[in-house]
Order: sequence, then C-alpha cells, then structure tokens
Amino acid sequence: MPTLTSTRSKPADDSPASLLRKLDICAKVLKEARRLQELGRLGAPVIQLIARGRELLDDVDEILVELDRAKFTHLCEMTGKLHRELESVQTAIALRRSDAVSGRKK
Repeated sequence: MPTLTSTRSKPADDSPASLLRKLDICAKVLKEARRLQELGRLGAPVIQLIARGRELLDDVDEILVELDRAKFTHLCEMTGKLHRELESVQTAIALRRSDAVSGRKK
C-alpha cells in the first residue's frame, strides 16, 4: 500500500519533475482506494487514501499555478484526470455506504 505521509506544507520543490512524482504517487494512491472500494472495504484505510490523494492534488494544484500552462498542458490534463478519479471513487464509496445503510433499514 502507498505511504501515507502528509505533504500539507507548501511544496519545497515546485519543479515539473516534482509535480510528476506527486502525480505518480497520487495515481497509485487512487488506484489502491478504488481497489478497496470495489472490494467493499470502506473503513479507515480507504478514507486515509482518499485524504492522501486530496492532499497530493492540492499540492499539485499549487505547483501548476506557478507553471506555464501552455508549456505543461500534459501535466494539467493528467491532474484533471486524477481529480475526476478522486471524485469518482468518493462517489462510489458514498453510494456503497448509502446502499449498506438502506439495506439495514429494510
């Protein structure tokens, strides 16, 4: 499972290489979160992965603001894809939890 260390402070390295590393880690974190969600494992580990993915994307967004978007369009596209995946996993988790609660009430 990916490491869950925090990156909440302003990124020290705001280079495109740093951004690529963060995007790679984020992709792995979200892949694991998706795997756990699909297995129905909706406890603390998946919530921690979602939080880590969100932190990484926040850092990436801060770096992107400083870069020339025309020059780094591919990085913006990768970031957008990961933002959509984060939202998709969060939605799937919320729906599964809702279904589980509805099933218990019947």
